[in-house]
Amino acid sequence: MLLVAAFSLMTFSACDSDTTTRWELEGVWYGDFAMYLNVGYHSQKAYKTTLYFDSDREGKQVDQYPGGYVDYNYFRWDVRGGKIIMDYYDDYDNGLMAGQHVTIDSYTLYDGYWEGTVQGHLFKMYKETSAYDYYAKQRYNISTLQSAEEE
Repeated sequence: MLLVAAFSLMTFSACDSDTTTRWELEGVWYGDFAMYLNVGYHSQKAYKTTLYFDSDREGKQVDQYPGGYVDYNYFRWDVRGGKIIMDYYDDYDNGLMAGQHVTIDSYTLYDGYWEGTVQGHLFKMYKETSAYDYYAKQRYNISTLQSAEEE
């Protein structure tokens, strides 16, 4: 009986960790996501990537390259067993990542930034906004408006 209880606790903890990671990822991230564009014999590195992780587990990736080229990619994302999974799908923009399956299992989420390895390349992203920050600001703005109207 004790063994079953201990196993149940470990299973709950793993799920709880995935849920926490999902919650921490939700929002907008920008920085170096190790994206490269191959043009002929040359490879250009994106100078900025912006990732949007929506709470409905849909996402968008915008890669900006020297010379003004911008690539838009859409993905579905999840966290399972501590691994961040991003499945890119074909859309009307036909992004360069369409059809790719990316698993990130070597990463660390800090307060305000996220770093690790994606497909063998180091990345570092900074948190621009999060769902929590957005809703907290909305609550603050609403209470400020109400108190201003009451005066």
